[in-house]
Amino acid sequence: DKPRMSTVKGQNDPLYCMNLFENTLEACRKEGLRHLVVIETDAEFHENNQIVGDRYLQLLEKSKVPYTYVRPLGKFENSKDYTFVKGVQSDLKISQALSLEELVDQPSNLGTIYREDIAMVCVQTLMSLGWEDNRVLQVAKTGEAPKVMTDGRVIAHKEWCTNSETVRDSLAGIL
Repeated sequence: DKPRMSTVKGQNDPLYCMNLFENTLEACRKEGLRHLVVIETDAEFHENNQIVGDRYLQLLEKSKVPYTYVRPLGKFENSKDYTFVKGVQSDLKISQALSLEELVDQPSNLGTIYREDIAMVCVQTLMSLGWEDNRVLQVAKTGEAPKVMTDGRVIAHKEWCTNSETVRDSLAGIL
């Protein structure tokens, strides 16, 4: 299925995106969602290279839905050779912004960050952090993840994905 043309056209319209976000938050609040994870994206949240995520953070606060707001510090890119067995592809630095003033400006030379790694950060936050608290996490790629020797199997009780312990340990370091 392809998205309707009105949806595709609206992706570049800040007012459309804001309205869609507000409607989503209202639905989450009405249904009693326990915790929402929001990922800041290149297209929707940056105007003229300025931080505009604060508008969305204000709406999240107003909604009273507990949230984790994940702010990648870099441009999104798909990992061309991602597999579950390879797991987390990057060495990630995760920091918590405790106020809007602590949001890091994104220099244009910051590089890329893999969508798959950000997805793993989201999963790990739900597994490792409390669902009652609001938080803003800034995620930067600092290099490639160490290569892990594996026979192709992930031991379920040890880690849910290869290298996922690196993300878990990074999250533990910010609490």
